[in-house]
Amino acid sequence: RAKGQPLELLFVGGLSQRKGLSYLFAAVEALGKAVELTVIGRRPKVTCAALDRALAKHRHIESLPHAEVLEAMEASDVFVFPSVFEGFGLVLLEAMSRGVPCITTPNTAGPDIITDGVDGYIVPIRDVDAIVNRIENLLQNPDSLAAMSAAALATARQMTWERYGDDTVRHLREVLAG
Repeated sequence: RAKGQPLELLFVGGLSQRKGLSYLFAAVEALGKAVELTVIGRRPKVTCAALDRALAKHRHIESLPHAEVLEAMEASDVFVFPSVFEGFGLVLLEAMSRGVPCITTPNTAGPDIITDGVDGYIVPIRDVDAIVNRIENLLQNPDSLAAMSAAALATARQMTWERYGDDTVRHLREVLAG
């Protein structure tokens, strides 16, 4: 990120209430011109005027091929995924694999893969102030953002399917051993 340029934030996912987008929109509004938000995701089939108004204030891309989503991640400074509830969500690892630190909630895969304050941040669900605080920290500490980006990449490189398989086998053995 060039000095004086806004921090580029990215969200990728379905545009439903459970994804916590309203909290991200409120955080971005509070941060003003210091940040720019890109949202990649399909609108719900049912029209939502509040969502339409919020999206009109930001860059919204309805859909992209996967390779272009990864390019958008590479062009971003921070991936924000404030989901209220979620399954594992590979999108976090995809962002981290591009050297992009993530801000997410404990109701995602975040706690399983992110070390808070090292390669991303875990914020409480529905907490606009926490999102703002973490983004402000990155704005005020560019060296911290660079270190966090490198750590995110290193973490993602450790999260292989082979490791996942080994961990699953280990956990099953522990359960069977009683």
